[in-house]
Amino acid sequence: MHGRAAEGEATLWLEPQVRVAASSGFDAGTLRELVDVARSHRETIEWAWHEAFG
Repeated sequence: MHGRAAEGEATLWLEPQVRVAASSGFDAGTLRELVDVARSHRETIEWAWHEAFG
């Protein structure tokens, strides 16, 4: 999963567990928040990915 904002960007893996794969510009607190949000919405994110890309 890719996330981008004015202050930075990050790539997160959802499998086998949600974790940061790469990031630039985000502080540690923001990265923790991104991981928490991804964990909370993981099923929806994965469903949307499969709908878009098969």
